[in-house]
Amino acid sequence: MNIPVIEDGDLDGVEITASGTNYWRYMCQHPDEIYTVTGFDYSNDDEVGYTLSGAMEGNNWYSNELVLLPTAKTRFEQIRAMTLEEMAESIVPMVVYGLCEDGVPGPEAIKEWLSGRPNGE
Repeated sequence: MNIPVIEDGDLDGVEITASGTNYWRYMCQHPDEIYTVTGFDYSNDDEVGYTLSGAMEGNNWYSNELVLLPTAKTRFEQIRAMTLEEMAESIVPMVVYGLCEDGVPGPEAIKEWLSGRPNGE
């Protein structure tokens, strides 16, 4: 989250919400947390709103409020950018079926696998 931009704006709907969720407090306590865009809101004629995963879901965020990360070029980058929820869902199948198909690999094989391109690309 782009905390300086959000801080300079109107915190209504971020700090004080109808649901009681204090997004502002959470993002300040977890400034390095990474979220995935899970949806888009086209109801505003001026700008598209983004729905995010994890603790920031339930609110719309605009592009200036986000710090966008480039697409992962390696499995290492892909894993590093995962949210806790994404890791819990994906990491075991990714490692078991992608890395350990032929048994337990050594450090060099793990390094080579992590340096490879993410599956499906």
